[in-house]
Amino acid sequence: MIRWIDVGEEAHGVIAFGQVATGVIAVGQMATGVIAVGQVARGLIAIGQGAVGLVAIGQGSIGVFYAVGMVGIGGRGFGIVLPTIPKFVNDFRMPEGKDWQQVRYLGDLKLEPVGAGGGGERADRRPAPRIDSRLRAAFEARQPGDLLMVRVREPERGAEGDPIIDEAVHLPPPRWKDSGWWGIWALQLCGLIAACVAFWLITGIPLVQALFNPGGVFNPGARLPL
Repeated sequence: MIRWIDVGEEAHGVIAFGQVATGVIAVGQMATGVIAVGQVARGLIAIGQGAVGLVAIGQGSIGVFYAVGMVGIGGRGFGIVLPTIPKFVNDFRMPEGKDWQQVRYLGDLKLEPVGAGGGGERADRRPAPRIDSRLRAAFEARQPGDLLMVRVREPERGAEGDPIIDEAVHLPPPRWKDSGWWGIWALQLCGLIAACVAFWLITGIPLVQALFNPGGVFNPGARLPL
């Protein structure tokens, strides 16, 4: 008969509390469960001093998707955690405001509006905006083809002159365009494979056996063949 709640030195139940606890929810010094809490915790969600799971929280943790700990390995994490899932894009917040346009810097310092004014109509009718002298050095440091977000200041109504770019923000290129990123990605991929293998050997196999094998939480009446 399934034990819905079990308490003891060795507890096996849907909810288990014990020195060695196994269950869907397991709490103990050594806990194995879908949700496991203990000094040593193994589970899909594991919380403990040492934790191994899909999500792991502990002083030392291995989390396939996420890890929190003083030292850990995880897809993403918080603390001193080695990330094993690479980021393909840079963290960048686009400037707010409707006056900003995305432009591409060409080798001859001419700006080519990208998608502005309904497919570049403005660029066809008017000369390229001039660059504010304070930004010229920054523009010269860019590589051909770099993308930037620029804010164009129009001349006052009735005044002569061309529009002027008075603010610019460099858009970082995708990480995969950086040759060094591929080496980091390869190391992260190896770490991800190692974390998956560790999870399956340390947590996955014991958890499946503890829940469904003969004598397990959901199969308590069965007996192993002699």
